[in-house]
Amino acid sequence: MPDVSGLPEPFDPLGNGSVTTGPTVLKVKETFLSLSGNDAAIMDGDGNSMFKVEGKVFSLSGRRKILDPKGNVLGVLTEGFSCWLVCSRRKCHIGTEEESPLITVVKKGPCAFGVDILDKDGKEIGEAKGNWLDKDYDVTLHGVHVCTIRRKLLSLSSILFDDDTYGVLIGPNVDPALIALIVLSIDTIFNEDDSD
Repeated sequence: MPDVSGLPEPFDPLGNGSVTTGPTVLKVKETFLSLSGNDAAIMDGDGNSMFKVEGKVFSLSGRRKILDPKGNVLGVLTEGFSCWLVCSRRKCHIGTEEESPLITVVKKGPCAFGVDILDKDGKEIGEAKGNWLDKDYDVTLHGVHVCTIRRKLLSLSSILFDDDTYGVLIGPNVDPALIALIVLSIDTIFNEDDSD
């Protein structure tokens, strides 16, 4: 994976108080055999559990929670869309149980292969772009390349069940739980487009 830069100041909009101190590797793996179909496991580079994502079984908003190993809720992800001319513009909201959205990940346009990352006031603070067919992309926040995401290809479960596993390299001063939710947001936005 290519190098990533770090932000000069900690970026922790979820308020978890946990940001990376150096380059950090995550493995984000969707859990195919779950009741909701929206569960995921997030591990560090050594395979140790860092977070767990639990989806609600019956949820029109696709609500998911990211939990630390002790079961504390660190953030919430919900799905949505907005009208953009005649076509819908897929998006996901990231926030806490008390406040949402703090971050919105929104598809650039109906035919675009990229997403914008917006703050709670709707101001663009970043983007993700890359090769959407291979699901390899780079994330910038505040003009700095903070994250590289690469899908691991041709595992038996990804072929049979369409569940993806991503290798994620995060630069310093970024909340890893937030990056995991951004990865899942992008996956949700473009997987929904694949099924249309």
